[in-house]
Amino acid sequence: SGATYVWRGKLLPLEERPGVYRFVFNQYARDRTLKATLVAFNKDSHAILHACGQDQNDGTL
Repeated sequence: SGATYVWRGKLLPLEERPGVYRFVFNQYARDRTLKATLVAFNKDSHAILHACGQDQNDGTL
């Protein structure tokens, strides 16, 4: 099962996959990206993502 984490970073939409975003971390994981389904996104730049098998401390898979 997956887990829901709150991560800080920038979401960039993937044109070829509507509803899927590339998430560029600026906190917890330097210089890493993650593809995950967007659950919610609010104006203070916190994204709530639902994905499996992630370490919430550093963003690695």
